[in-house]
Amino acid sequence: MIANTPRGSQSPFAGAAHHAVLPDVPNPFYLLAPAGVPRALLTALAFLAAIIASQALISGSYSLTRQAIQLGYLPRLRVNQTHADFFGQIYMPFVNVLLALGTILTVVAFGSTAKISAAYGIAVTGTMAITTIAFMLMAHRQWRWPLWFTVPFGAAFLLIDFAFLGANVRKLFEGGWFPLAVGAAVLAVMMTWKKGRAEIYRRIYGNPVTEEELRSIARSQHVTRVGGAAVFMVGSPGGTPIALLHHVKSNRSLHQTVVLLSVVTEEVPVVPPEKRLELGEVGEGLWRAVGRYGYMESPDAGALMEQVQARGVPIKPGAATYFFNREMIISGGSAHMWEWQKSLYSFLSRNARPAKDYFQIPPSQIIEVGLPLQL
Repeated sequence: MIANTPRGSQSPFAGAAHHAVLPDVPNPFYLLAPAGVPRALLTALAFLAAIIASQALISGSYSLTRQAIQLGYLPRLRVNQTHADFFGQIYMPFVNVLLALGTILTVVAFGSTAKISAAYGIAVTGTMAITTIAFMLMAHRQWRWPLWFTVPFGAAFLLIDFAFLGANVRKLFEGGWFPLAVGAAVLAVMMTWKKGRAEIYRRIYGNPVTEEELRSIARSQHVTRVGGAAVFMVGSPGGTPIALLHHVKSNRSLHQTVVLLSVVTEEVPVVPPEKRLELGEVGEGLWRAVGRYGYMESPDAGALMEQVQARGVPIKPGAATYFFNREMIISGGSAHMWEWQKSLYSFLSRNARPAKDYFQIPPSQIIEVGLPLQL
């Protein structure tokens, strides 16, 4: 057939290797279905797929946010338990609103799927690379895999991940900067809160009052012991709450039963019930209790006090008074933080969820003691 082509005319295959022309396919998704399938049915299928993917994103955002709060990387937020039998089934209103507003603003800003594809490519390939690196760290530090096996095994995946990521780098200024900016903003909030909390703990518990000094305060003739029980929330298991010292100094009184309660988040999803509570007697009616929770659990101070009562401490959880420090952040101090970090931490602290809600304590049983702190 080629031999019979008239001289001077061009073969239909000539130059195909240099000028390949792809057909213009406006909607390739609809062409995947057999002929005759209604387009409305395919559109409905696409909507269902988007809903399923969105639900996975929403559930993952709730879970990761709660874990970050429990590990001390985000301020307290409201967490609603939506199912009594499934502990991980939660709803976080603030996160839900952020996702909704972020989605709407992103769609409006980019305007089309063609423009948002650059941001999508960077986000997906970047997540692939970060996941592989996190897996390597987990395998070596927690699972104790040897380096000679972990590094080559992870490098095989990183080679593929970085190949895809490198192919999308050219789209950085076409919209790929967007997921990086969102990630940087979240990282700034998390690191600012973590650093601010560490500075607060250093200021409050840097010179702790010893247990012997606590016993001396409790047996002092200048301190009147009143009936009932008081629970003072402590930031660290070995610390002394500033609220207790302010209370004694101002009122010259102390309850007959005093429990110093600390809530510690372990780096495990769930803490077994038998390891939930650690209780020790300080003396002179003072007790120290440490409640341990996993990063997928929510603290419950009332339930902890019921366990304390069951172990012989003379306390009625429903009648006890809970004392909290109410931090009032003032910028302009000598803390090792940037000025924008001080302002951001102050804003986050003012808008954090109240401790009474986070620890599931009735408001009528709470007394907050103001604590001005200059960062």
